[in-house]
Amino acid sequence: MDATSLILLSLFLLIIIVGVVVAVVVYAKSTPDVPVQSLGNTSTTSSTGNTSVQTQNQSTGTAGSDGEGGGDDDSGIDGEGGGDDGAGGNGSIVGIDPSVKLCTSSGTKNISDTIIVESGETYDGKCQTIVPSGAMGDGSQAEDQKPYFKLYPGGTIKNVILSANGLDGIWFVSKSTSKSDTWTLNNVTWTDVGEDACSFREEARDGTLNLVNCSMSKAKDKSIQAGNSFVGTINLVNTHMFDNYQTFRVGVEPQTYRATNCELKGTNLIYGGAYQGPCNGVAKFEFTSCKLGGGIHKLCDPAKQVKYTNCEGP
Repeated sequence: MDATSLILLSLFLLIIIVGVVVAVVVYAKSTPDVPVQSLGNTSTTSSTGNTSVQTQNQSTGTAGSDGEGGGDDDSGIDGEGGGDDGAGGNGSIVGIDPSVKLCTSSGTKNISDTIIVESGETYDGKCQTIVPSGAMGDGSQAEDQKPYFKLYPGGTIKNVILSANGLDGIWFVSKSTSKSDTWTLNNVTWTDVGEDACSFREEARDGTLNLVNCSMSKAKDKSIQAGNSFVGTINLVNTHMFDNYQTFRVGVEPQTYRATNCELKGTNLIYGGAYQGPCNGVAKFEFTSCKLGGGIHKLCDPAKQVKYTNCEGP
């Protein structure tokens, strides 16, 4: 083959190569990008009623697992009595976290007088059912019945079942009013609420109450009785309150209620204001990831005073 033929063949091959390259580039630019799904920690979205629920890895404040009633740490509450933000809860679940386990009775403990839990002390009932003597009360709506417990600021009651007698529940007490007062209940079950499930007495007029992994039922009148003197905050996490006449009895003061991952259902969810008096225009309620039921009465402006986030009901 002479030199001229070699030059022509080379030019022909070069033209073919350039054409192939150009075709590949044009094809690549005309092909849409395909998304790549991450196989790491991803979040998914599901629908619950009209509310979108995002599933994420979040910490849940639950009782420990030492026996049936929880362990030695009051998880879900920070520090002595916890902060004022209702720590714990799982925003991806509406209602109580299924991992929360209430006590199954491990036996009975008979009492003939109120149990006093001093500041800084922890009463661990080890899931016993506390049964009072008849002299302490009959669990009716009669006033002046004794409580099962008096709990002072900085104290904790955990892993307790209160018998069907009910008495006057648990009193939160203080020797002097202080905004820094805290009271903590963790894994406490009221089998059948008596006069009230719990109330603030003596000088307990401010501070923070934390109820974690608790259950109250069958209150013929009030469950949580804050009354007309308490001006603090009540936090509930993974707490079940049902078949009660009044879930929250507010009174007239500027109380704050925060509930996360709770199931709160009764005849009246909220009953504010003074008895046969004016409505309450200063109390605030924040419900997050809760299942709610019952009426709201005697709040001056429920639309402004009650906030719902990712809830079902009321």
